[in-house]
Amino acid sequence: MISLVAQLALWIWFFGCIKSYETSKWILSKGVGIKSAEFVVLCLFTTGVVLYHAVYPVGKWFLLFVLSCWIIVQFFCHWYFTIFGVSEKKLKGYNECFSDTVRFIPASDTKLIPDLYHTILHILILINIPLVSLPPMYPQTAVFQRVQSGRGNSSRQPVHTKGRWFRQKCTCP
Repeated sequence: MISLVAQLALWIWFFGCIKSYETSKWILSKGVGIKSAEFVVLCLFTTGVVLYHAVYPVGKWFLLFVLSCWIIVQFFCHWYFTIFGVSEKKLKGYNECFSDTVRFIPASDTKLIPDLYHTILHILILINIPLVSLPPMYPQTAVFQRVQSGRGNSSRQPVHTKGRWFRQKCTCP
């Protein structure tokens, strides 16, 4: 459940790259529309989330791959220049591109400082990466248990039946 909430939060937050999040007083993100690399990443992430919940082992690795590539790209687009320095041309272009967006640390003339939107985006991606490693939390129904354990009704695992939990009785010696 926690992973689903984190995935939805990241999806909603990243949608700001497609559709601008702004009010009359501030701009959180400037959306670039569906004809963009950001939209491709959103589609890959959406596919990964669907696969993660529908076809768990395959979806886990696909989503982990998408998130890992995404955070690497974000690092080299933002934090690399913050840590190791930036050219004057890159800094000027970055500060002009995100000049109207909300910042919790003001833009600098010497260092590239990511805006609030990108900082939260990176935190959400980093939160999602370890959560993808955990198996999804689904209700343990009788059918799911038989498939998961490879055993029939003789297992001693709890089974959900008509709103109450019961223990199956073992008929084996």
